[in-house]
Amino acid sequence: MGDIMYGLVLEGGGAKGAYHVGAYKAIRELNIEIGGIAGTSIGAINGAMMVQGDYELLEKVWCSVNSYELFDIDEKAIEDLRRFNLHDVNFSYLLHQSKEILGNRGLDTSRIRELFDSYIDEDKIRSSNIDFGIVTVNLTDRKPMELMKEDIPEGKLVDFLIASANLPAFKIEEMDGKKYLDGGFYNNLPIDILANRGYKDIIAVRTLAIGVVRKARVKGLNVTFIQPFESLGTMFGALDFNRERAKEFINLGYYDAMKVFKKLRGYKYYIIPFEGSFINILVDFFNEYKEKLCFVGHFLGYGEVSEDRMFFEKILPRMEQILDMKGKYDYQDICIRFFERIAEKYQVERFKIYKAEEFIELTIEKFKEAPTAFIKNVPNFIKQNRILSLAVKDDLIVEIFAELFL
Repeated sequence: MGDIMYGLVLEGGGAKGAYHVGAYKAIRELNIEIGGIAGTSIGAINGAMMVQGDYELLEKVWCSVNSYELFDIDEKAIEDLRRFNLHDVNFSYLLHQSKEILGNRGLDTSRIRELFDSYIDEDKIRSSNIDFGIVTVNLTDRKPMELMKEDIPEGKLVDFLIASANLPAFKIEEMDGKKYLDGGFYNNLPIDILANRGYKDIIAVRTLAIGVVRKARVKGLNVTFIQPFESLGTMFGALDFNRERAKEFINLGYYDAMKVFKKLRGYKYYIIPFEGSFINILVDFFNEYKEKLCFVGHFLGYGEVSEDRMFFEKILPRMEQILDMKGKYDYQDICIRFFERIAEKYQVERFKIYKAEEFIELTIEKFKEAPTAFIKNVPNFIKQNRILSLAVKDDLIVEIFAELFL
């Protein structure tokens, strides 16, 4: 990344913060120089361990904790929240659990305190050359606080990290006679903390969790966002610390960061683009598969269109619609997404960086191993109707794929 010194901002999100860990792993591997880190809530906690230089320990901690150990709460309550569904959730049981928590004035966080005391090294953080900032809300004085490490009194760093992550569900302990609330109630993505420090190039790692996100007030910033293309879970997911989910989110953060900085293609997969002119590649594909493409065009209802116009003017725009692709997509995006939809069905490994040609070959190979597994034979009158066909678009994608590659 040249001589650029980046600021790294980590959004709050509780258990979804495992995503930060994977993103930071990629940033380290890419030798991107980080001069400052700021975070809210779990972002502040992860950021502290990054500043103290303990990435391996950070990943180990994430892959070893779970909610019922952290909060001393019944495992069944966590399972109910994980599977939360208005139709089948056991409300009487959850109500009983809620009464117990409220009776104790919140979830017990003493084990979290023990964890922080064991792993957070205040001396390392203060002596690090990396700037470090956090956000919390002073509930007693009713004011937000954006603090750099030098603003935090000696010996109080762990206290302020806990203050930054003090959700209303937690048993809130006073610090020097004052109570503090999770910084996400003021700014869950504190870009301005580092912008005010002079950082112009910012990497912002998002969890898309519930929280206030304020627009950066500093002008002229170059912000690179790393964020999941899919939800990391429900609002209750922020409290669902789970080892398997943590590993999945770490993988997701890692590959999403690689996608951003290596300019990979793909929606759920991670694909190195084709080299050279993709239009020429499509022309070669059309010439090789002309007969099959024309057959696809006919069953999609384009029998009156000339063969030379059918692929680019009819089939590709129709595929864009069937694949739910709206926005700034090009032909390569459409084609890769088409193969991704088949790859998902045949459980092609997701967390890997593929060359485009390799991904296509592997997907075709997997499909040919069980070609009839998902074929439904959609009636022609539905295929040819642009509205009706949207109700069976997954089946239609498989049928088009089968016509081309079987």
